[in-house]
Amino acid sequence: MRRPAHKMTFDGGYKDKNTAADLSISYVGRRDDKDFSYPYPRLTLIDYFIVNIAASHKITGNVQLFGRIENLFAESYEEAFGYNTPGFSAFAGVKLEM
Repeated sequence: MRRPAHKMTFDGGYKDKNTAADLSISYVGRRDDKDFSYPYPRLTLIDYFIVNIAASHKITGNVQLFGRIENLFAESYEEAFGYNTPGFSAFAGVKLEM
């Protein structure tokens, strides 16, 4: 239960002296689950693709900008029946080194 027959992930990245970028694409196939309300019917959760990206860029020797986006295309899916996952999420920041 909750274990897909097919699950694949592709991770790729780029890096040079000041810049780094990452791409992650995941596919999770259909899987069986249960609705735990009586009479406990068995059901199938749909398959889904998730795309995540991240990047960082060093502006100076001690200042770096970074950010990432999770679920780039706001895919709607459940890892367990009745528990939705977050849609599109974005994070950004500045790293200062002393």
